[in-house]
Amino acid sequence: MTILENLWFGNIAPVDRSFTRGSEIRELLEALTAYEDIFTAELSTEGQRAYTEYDKLISRISEISECDAFGKGFRLGARLMLEILTEENTQMPTIIDGMS
Repeated sequence: MTILENLWFGNIAPVDRSFTRGSEIRELLEALTAYEDIFTAELSTEGQRAYTEYDKLISRISEISECDAFGKGFRLGARLMLEILTEENTQMPTIIDGMS
């Protein structure tokens, strides 16, 4: 199956990620969760509700930012491929005879 077919059929989901046990990001996420549990345990019921809403807003901002970065990176990659595949006007001779 091609990459486009895999993307079409949902076999590729750039947003889905797993983290290797012992990796820096995994350790940071575990520490963040532990501190979040300590922090929220000290909050009142209203404070916990407010924190939950705050966390949802932060998550949404992160999603929008990551989606934007993904799109920009994808477009940059496509532009690089277009530049590579188009004929280049250069003043230098080609290294290998017969190449343009």
